[in-house]
Amino acid sequence: MKYLFYILIIVVSFSCRKQKIKQGQKRLPNKTEKGKGMFACYMNEQTFIFKKQGEIVYNSTTGYLALNIIGRNNKEFRFFIYEDLFSTGLYKLSLTGEEYIPYKNAKPYYLIENAYNQVEITKLDLEFRIIAGTFNLDLINNENEKIEVRDGRFDLKLKIIN
Repeated sequence: MKYLFYILIIVVSFSCRKQKIKQGQKRLPNKTEKGKGMFACYMNEQTFIFKKQGEIVYNSTTGYLALNIIGRNNKEFRFFIYEDLFSTGLYKLSLTGEEYIPYKNAKPYYLIENAYNQVEITKLDLEFRIIAGTFNLDLINNENEKIEVRDGRFDLKLKIIN
């Protein structure tokens, strides 16, 4: 009986370890709001986790947000909300024509107009310079290749300008 107890303790301790989630796996990292530098989503049902934050610029006077994330193989995501982002809530993204670049010098993907291209800001903390939220996007390139971005989440540090 004593040995069974020890075996149970060992099994439970191994099952409680933090899991590392890798690119291409089915699960995304948990949603957080602590400025952890996390940006992840499903792109055409593949898991993408971006490691480099890039520059996240927020103008506290106009409510302008520019979010630039760089991933493996120079994949790049860009979000822009041009004005009036002053609190948490649902925001429509501004079209730029270069929202996603799959690799360096590749043709960019852009937002499909009239699609569900929105970001929900769940935390905007100017004191601690944190922005967190979720997003869903529909992207297309000039060859009509589409990418569905679903269940996106981010938890990033802001660079605040006035």
